[in-house]
Amino acid sequence: MKRRLKAFCKANDFLVRSYKNYIAFSSSSEKIFDVLLPLILAIGLAMGVYFLNNITVKEFIYKFNSLNGTIISAISILVGFNFAGVSIIASSQSELVTYLKSKKSKRDDNTTLFKVLMIFFTWSIVIELLIVTIGVILYFSSQFFVPSSIMQNEVPVYLWAVVSLLIFLVFHALFNSIRNIKMLFYFITKDYTKSEDTDTSDDRA
Repeated sequence: MKRRLKAFCKANDFLVRSYKNYIAFSSSSEKIFDVLLPLILAIGLAMGVYFLNNITVKEFIYKFNSLNGTIISAISILVGFNFAGVSIIASSQSELVTYLKSKKSKRDDNTTLFKVLMIFFTWSIVIELLIVTIGVILYFSSQFFVPSSIMQNEVPVYLWAVVSLLIFLVFHALFNSIRNIKMLFYFITKDYTKSEDTDTSDDRA
């Protein structure tokens, strides 16, 4: 049983590996933009609503489901965008892709710039699919698992914590996608005839 559980975890540890790769190839400034800033925004928004609005659980569920539906729709579009980006890059035979596959990352001599690019696009897709999954679970739970006896009660703090987590993940996904676009722009517009010794603009890789 233990061996089967270990094999199951090993076969399904893609989320953990994606996260480790994302952290390993992100600089400190990128982590601030991708993680710290979204966290501050999420906590600030949730706390603002918590202190400025005195709403019941029933009102909270209604407003949350409205927001949740918008989030799922927007993130689903973003997933499609990132899937398209990965497909185009992976299937391309251009000189740019050839260069990225041959150039080693400054952070790891065994990793190419092409793999670094795939790592960040992959993490974007993973986190976006996670958001959609969480959104669906929360919607289902709010519709069928909330006792009618607490509908008129004040919203408990732990629900605001859940909202903060979801908002954080949404901002994290959005900011990471912005950074992916920046990285693509850099690779596409980079002057590959320029001496690599004098090129210091590639802060990420």
